[in-house]
Amino acid sequence: LPMKNKIIRKYKQNKTQISLIFKNYLKEPTFYDIKLEISQKSRFLIKNYNTITFRIDKRFSKKNVKNLLENLLDTKIKKINSLNTFDNKKKVLVSFYNTTETEDILVSLGYNHL
Repeated sequence: LPMKNKIIRKYKQNKTQISLIFKNYLKEPTFYDIKLEISQKSRFLIKNYNTITFRIDKRFSKKNVKNLLENLLDTKIKKINSLNTFDNKKKVLVSFYNTTETEDILVSLGYNHL
């Protein structure tokens, strides 16, 4: 069954993070917080490797992240790399197939300038 997700709030915490809070309507209302991380290294990854960096909760697996982002963004994901950080979060590097798709996703998430 596909997950039915809807972004309910999108806000900028500061210049380097955009937070998405969305609701899963399939079972019970569950709120997830996914942060788009923009730094010098993440800009390099976006331009050269079509990779967007997200910071999520540590309990997510790669399959959960892939299903969630594919349904939320309506695109195919090429590859996911993840690593755990010290602040009880997980850093996820999501690779897409082409550059225009990556730029369109960033604009739809609210980040306009690369």
